[in-house]
Amino acid sequence: CRAPRAPRFIMFHRAPNSDDLGENVSGRTEPTSSENSRSVSRLLKHKLVQNAASLYGVQIATYAVPLVTIPYLARVLGVSGWGLVAIAQGFGSYIALLGEYGFGLSATREVARQRDDRDKLADIFAGVLGAKLALVALSIPLAIFASRWVSVFREHSSLLWAALFWALAQGFNVMWHFQ
Repeated sequence: CRAPRAPRFIMFHRAPNSDDLGENVSGRTEPTSSENSRSVSRLLKHKLVQNAASLYGVQIATYAVPLVTIPYLARVLGVSGWGLVAIAQGFGSYIALLGEYGFGLSATREVARQRDDRDKLADIFAGVLGAKLALVALSIPLAIFASRWVSVFREHSSLLWAALFWALAQGFNVMWHFQ
């Protein structure tokens, strides 16, 4: 069991006077604002920080965009129109699930293992996209065949094509490569 670490900041235990101006209790000088801004600037230029900020930005957009668009679409489309969109999204999700086939987990693991070898990363990327393309090529005819029994798609064929497009967009999403 380790002892707790001391805090990184040093507090004054007595009021500073002119003799120790710019120094704290331990005798070290406090960093100036220009030193702080340089260290923050250097930190923001670090590749890890930029990658993390990009992934956080995508996650925030994933939650923020529906917060804006769903109320608008529900108001404009009405209850029945919104129900049709929900059915198409659900159908598209099943197709996307067939195309994903767990690559979001297994491919991410392989990318993390091979992160320093560009050739292996290219092989992983090409292999995963090729496998997804093959799975989607099999699932689209199955989806078209299955849509014969879904009356909504017989009446609104454009919803079927929108669901297929949505499934393709979800299936070929490459966020697994950047996580």
